[in-house]
Amino acid sequence: MHFNRVDVVLSVVSKLFLFLATSMLFLMLLINSINIFTRNLFGLNMIWVFDLTQLLFVWSSFLIFYVLYYRNRDIAVDFFTNRFSFAGKIVATYFSYVTTLLVTGVLLYEMPGIIEIQVGNLSELIELP
Repeated sequence: MHFNRVDVVLSVVSKLFLFLATSMLFLMLLINSINIFTRNLFGLNMIWVFDLTQLLFVWSSFLIFYVLYYRNRDIAVDFFTNRFSFAGKIVATYFSYVTTLLVTGVLLYEMPGIIEIQVGNLSELIELP
């Protein structure tokens, strides 16, 4: 009984997040369209549109990931892999896993240098033994 209530709440949150993410995408389309038209017709440029578009895009991405996770959906482009044989699909899957691990490894290897460039010396930010 308790799990049904939790599931109902999570379902409502999922629907709310989907509505909010869709509204944000619509708002991005609207403000960018208005900005394009006013810039071309009247020479007026709304400089805040780009920053607001970035903010809305990031937050709509955060919200929609919850919806996808709740509905057990994946973001996948399987146009080509659907045409593979069973063995080809297995090879493609492992290739994807290995590529993900390699990219993650490169990011972790480069992370200290990137942090140092952005905010200063890493050893000054984090107490390392």
